[in-house]
Amino acid sequence: RFPPLSPEFKMAVLTEVGFGHGCRPCVLRIRGSIPHAATKTCYNGCMKANLFAVIHSRVGQEARDNAELAINCGMDGVFFISHGDMRSEAVVEMAQMFKKSHPNVAVGVNLLGERIQSALSEAQEAGLDMVWTDETPSENDCRVIRSFKDAGLWKIKWYGGVAFKYQPQPEDLTVAAKEAIGVIDVLTTSGVGTGYAPDIEKLKTLSEGFGQRVAVASGASADNIEAMLPYVGDFLIATSISKDFYNLDEEKCLALVKAARAAEMISS
Repeated sequence: RFPPLSPEFKMAVLTEVGFGHGCRPCVLRIRGSIPHAATKTCYNGCMKANLFAVIHSRVGQEARDNAELAINCGMDGVFFISHGDMRSEAVVEMAQMFKKSHPNVAVGVNLLGERIQSALSEAQEAGLDMVWTDETPSENDCRVIRSFKDAGLWKIKWYGGVAFKYQPQPEDLTVAAKEAIGVIDVLTTSGVGTGYAPDIEKLKTLSEGFGQRVAVASGASADNIEAMLPYVGDFLIATSISKDFYNLDEEKCLALVKAARAAEMISS
């Protein structure tokens, strides 16, 4: 149906148009082979990898500098995470400041230690784009959040933990994924611990149960992102792009982005 596209043409699109990737449908859109205007939104079926750097927040300026580095390396957004070094309120304020100075960048928080409804409320009131929680939502959480969505009061994207590290594990992954439909915006899972990637079968089961690609918040790297891409659309990354717990490594960030964009072209 579509004429073949050479790697040279794809790379020309990347350079001249500014896409983060060169999948066939998006390239054809630009070239005029399909009747859609050229935009930075993927066309139907594109295997886009959304890359979010996880910034462990200790000192405000240090965290903001690392977030800036991630964006300059080509990542799609950042999550500021509180690990006890900063109060949750300070992390939210810092994320809010970064969002104001980078209005076109997706900015979120993970407020460890906060209850789900409290974390979601704080992030939404601050005007952030995303909030990420590790904890599996309770029935009450689900009921309250559904009511907000039904009332049209829900504006933030929730990355909610399912089968997440250091949390109680569901007996049946498929059931857990289906229960999250209509409540969690992006089902977010992990491997068994920090820096450990989940196995592909787990990702496949969760993705099929949830009805769409999920997010991974541990163990993603330049070496395994291509294998995950059919089942994972969002990658929340720290360990593989860091030089220590609080600081990112520019070369590792660039290598990850390069690997992800190459994987998009292959998978599409």
